[in-house]
Amino acid sequence: MAFTWPMFLVFLWRRWQMAGRRQRTYLVVAAAAALAFTLLLWKFVRPDPSSYWNPVEMRAQAIGEAIMVAPLGQASTPIIAVFILLGLFYLLRSPERRWVAGLFAVGAYLFVNVAAIDALPFRRTVAGPWYADSYRLAALLPIAAIPVVSWGVVSMTHKLQPLLAWKGRRFSSPQVAGLLVLVFLIGQATNVVHQVYSAQGKYSLSDTSPLLNRDEKELLDELPSLVPDGEVLAGNPWTGTALAYTFGQRKTLQLHMLSATPPDVDLVNKKLDDARWDPRVCGAVNRLGLRYVLDFGRDEIGGGNHPYDGLLGLDTKGVAEVIRQHGGARLLRITACAAS
Repeated sequence: MAFTWPMFLVFLWRRWQMAGRRQRTYLVVAAAAALAFTLLLWKFVRPDPSSYWNPVEMRAQAIGEAIMVAPLGQASTPIIAVFILLGLFYLLRSPERRWVAGLFAVGAYLFVNVAAIDALPFRRTVAGPWYADSYRLAALLPIAAIPVVSWGVVSMTHKLQPLLAWKGRRFSSPQVAGLLVLVFLIGQATNVVHQVYSAQGKYSLSDTSPLLNRDEKELLDELPSLVPDGEVLAGNPWTGTALAYTFGQRKTLQLHMLSATPPDVDLVNKKLDDARWDPRVCGAVNRLGLRYVLDFGRDEIGGGNHPYDGLLGLDTKGVAEVIRQHGGARLLRITACAAS
């Protein structure tokens, strides 16, 4: 919605210049309706306001990152910044294309607002709870930047045409290819290498992977041979147990860290270790048809701490028995509830 407003304003201005008095009335009504519709969406079409993220960097840094299109500490590409500035220069000198610069201004402003501005009511009003997470607006920066960069490249090419045609000289294909390789090496190679190593560090499977380590992955791979088809497993999804659905083809009570849970699931997560002396727990277990538990310990992604203590230490409390273990990853069968 925000990205469409620069285009809409240009449309209104062009129509306004050609319109008569009656048509201008229609344009005013259309603008008012569009503004009301935008404010309505901005106020009501948004997630739970309880979710909220804080600013993550200084304002000057966020502005520089927006211009470089390298948000949140990502590797910068200087040639992109050059084309951004060139594009903005030519666009602002071209009245019929200024909306493209406006598009970039909207994207850059929204990113800077959430990444660096700490005026809470204003910040929350502008971004809302969803886009207050700066990574989400950082991912939209290229949408605003690509038209500007493209116009910068096109404008520079037009300016260089007389030079390229100097004395009728034509550049051969190897020369053009060499120039393109040089531009890539100067402008993109370090960025690409940085992203490769960054992704490798975040997604490589190791003994200390934060969401799923080697032992846990090995146990999940064995689930089809250990747990009958159609069974459901309890587990703390913040420790990676929900990935049983992906790697082990077995469902868990929670398929996602943020999924809503019914009362029986909440009771199991918090009190399963009390099953031997709390009849409510076995009632919930039997209603859920639950027989298995995945225990990946206490370490949660992002250093979280959520109320799943009822799923820990089940074997020492006589509630369940371990049927397979790899390192700290364990699969247990519930024994304390008769119908299980």
